[in-house]
Amino acid sequence: MKVSKKISLKYFAVFRELAQKNSDEVETFAEDIRSLYEEVAEKYQFTLRFDQVRIAINEQFCLPDTQVRDGDTLVFIPPVAGG
Repeated sequence: MKVSKKISLKYFAVFRELAQKNSDEVETFAEDIRSLYEEVAEKYQFTLRFDQVRIAINEQFCLPDTQVRDGDTLVFIPPVAGG
């Protein structure tokens, strides 16, 4: 049985521009970060693929199949260009 979770999201750079906000609270049935990213990407029309994005949960970088839990805080981090 899938359980609804309340997740805090933080957006930076291109994600902040597309979402038009710095942060968000979402209710989701997503089981892992890939599913959650795809859900949020569809909502805000994010153009980056999941494999192009780094994601941290509760200030720790995580693997693509990491499970999300109620109360987690996720940060979507786009690729960084230097020069």
